[in-house]
This record gives sequence, C-alpha cells and structure tokens, in this order.
Amino acid sequence: MKSFAFVTGTSSGIGLALTRQLLGRGWRVAGLSRRISPIDHSEYKHLQLDLADLDGLARELPPFLEPLVAEQVWGTIALVNNAAAPGGFGGVEAISPGEIQHALAVDCQAPIWLMGLVSRLTPDGTRLRIVNISSGAAQGGYPGLSLYGASKAGLRIAGQSLAAEWDSAERPGGKRPGTAILSYEPGVVDTEIQTYARTRPKSEFPWVQIFRDFEAQGRLVSPERVTGPIIAFLEDPRVHGWREERYSG
Repeated sequence: MKSFAFVTGTSSGIGLALTRQLLGRGWRVAGLSRRISPIDHSEYKHLQLDLADLDGLARELPPFLEPLVAEQVWGTIALVNNAAAPGGFGGVEAISPGEIQHALAVDCQAPIWLMGLVSRLTPDGTRLRIVNISSGAAQGGYPGLSLYGASKAGLRIAGQSLAAEWDSAERPGGKRPGTAILSYEPGVVDTEIQTYARTRPKSEFPWVQIFRDFEAQGRLVSPERVTGPIIAFLEDPRVHGWREERYSG
C-alpha cells in the first residue's frame, strides 16, 4: 500500500528536503507553506497559505486535505509539523503583542489543530504517524528564545497529551492502536531561521553572536542530513505511542 504525508513548510529547509526524499521513496505528499513550493512532481500537491492565518487555515485546509486522504486506502497517513515562524528573537522585555500572537500561531496553535484534524481524518485501522519538529529550546530557557522555546514546549506537551489520549480507554471510540508521535530535535540546521537569527542587529537581538558562531565554526548541518530519523519513524510499522529523539549525526 502507498503512504500519504502532509508536511508543513515545504518551500525550503527541512520540509523541502523531507518532501523530496519521501517522493523518491514512493510516498504521495501534500505540502503547505506561505510561499510557492519549488517541488514539481506528479505525486505532490501544494497549498499556499500562512499558518499564522488560523481562520484561513480552518477554512481552506479541510477541503484541500480531505479528498487527498480519501483518495484511496493508505497504508500510512502522516503529518509532519515542520514550519516555523521567522522572527520573535529578542528579550521578553522587548516583545510586542503582535510578535507573541504570530509566533504562537505558527509554531504551536496551528500545529496542535493540525494534529487533531489529521487524526480525525485518518480512518481507524490505518497507521497514523505524527512528527513535530522540536528544539532544545523546548527543554529549557535560553536568552532571546522565549517565544520560540515556549511555542515548541507547548507543542511538545500537546503531542504527549494526544498520544496519551490515543492510549486511553476513556477516549470516545476507545484506544487507538497503530498511532505514534515523534518529537524530533534536528539540532543546528542550516535553514532560513538560522539565517534570520544571525543577521539580526545586536541592538535588536543582543544574543545574536551564538548564531553567528554556529556558522563561523562550521556547526550548521544541511537539512538533507537530518531527515533520516524522521523517515525511519514514519516507515516503521512497529512504533507506538510517544517518542522523543535528537539528531546525533
């Protein structure tokens, strides 16, 4: 049976690299990003939409995604919450309400809603895999990363909660076998978020030097190198429940 994946942030970075690799492995993929995707493949469908627009997401995504999920009986249906909001780097004392709203919408609120949507659309008996791209910033406080860390921490807990709900006999419909969620920390990846962070003026982002050092010290890893654990998780029929993993090279 073929497998289907819905991936956010497919116009660049990890989302683009992962989508190309999944297509090469015979998956059918639907992607979403705020920009046009460079992917041109018969097994790829794209929706151009900003995750910060929660009303637009709720209005436009179901009619886009539902026919694709119902297209055939899939062996596996997967969601990869990869997209991340640019910006939001700076101290808590300087954050504006608009920055808070935008970062939480893209990095936390929309992905949580997507987990629920894809779970509802996936038929019972079909393997369901969810991957939430996380960060070390979700595990503890780092100067200048309050919004990013808080958003990723919120998504991490929501994923744990969904996995616990699937395993609960009190869940409407009972326990749901064949489901698994991975919170994945890819490490220091050469993406547009890294570029944005290291090009901020010090007056705006006082802790910018650590991101400049990542590049200067050659510590950045290409998106293509970090996708292996994601693919292994998506294609493993044995995994179940909640998982956490960090890219180790």
